[in-house]
Amino acid sequence: MNYSSHRHMAEEVTGFFTYVAPRYEQQTRLLTWGSDQRWRRFLAACMYLPAGGKVLDIGSGTGQMARMAADLPSHPYTIGLDNNPAMLRVAASRSQGRPNLEFRQGSADSLPFPDGSFDAVTMGFALRIMPGRILALQQCLRVLKSKGRIYLLETSYLHGWRRWLLEFVQPRLPGILKRLNPRLAAYCYLLDSMLDFPPTETVHQLLTKAGFVAPRSYKLTPGWAEAHIAEKK
Repeated sequence: MNYSSHRHMAEEVTGFFTYVAPRYEQQTRLLTWGSDQRWRRFLAACMYLPAGGKVLDIGSGTGQMARMAADLPSHPYTIGLDNNPAMLRVAASRSQGRPNLEFRQGSADSLPFPDGSFDAVTMGFALRIMPGRILALQQCLRVLKSKGRIYLLETSYLHGWRRWLLEFVQPRLPGILKRLNPRLAAYCYLLDSMLDFPPTETVHQLLTKAGFVAPRSYKLTPGWAEAHIAEKK
């Protein structure tokens, strides 16, 4: 994909997230048969945080993972970061009453925080749509404190009939969605990102290449979702 095509796709995806922001959580529930909250709760339960800890949630969207982090028993100060203003407005409106939670606009490839600022970094279904995955992971490593951890929630690599089904649907979906609503055509990009996201072993290699140690993974719903955790030395 050339630069012009990539930029056009990025603009379409930005417009898509702006359009769906008010209904994003409901649509996610529908697309995952209600499993997305269970996956996020699992990731939150895995988080090891000291008293007075700080969490950064990247690609925070409407703030679902950030809210769960902020509501942990240790009540860590949590910042949700996203580059879409419409998503951030929804996140702020749904997160009132939490003095330990705030939202900021920013990009994963250039995090606006000093080195060693956070005890944990979370990312829910965001790494797969980032063009520069290694750069984003390196930025995560930079803002983590020593012994801090990254917690990733992602789609798992598809095998067998699931992959065949998505590959069958993939070329047909754009035309269907454009007839329903042209804005929904950006869903095709999300489908492409699912098919493009690498298997577990490659995710571990990406984390290691970025500088993390001890990567490990947990299959949440086989063929659909997986959690990845790694540590900064």
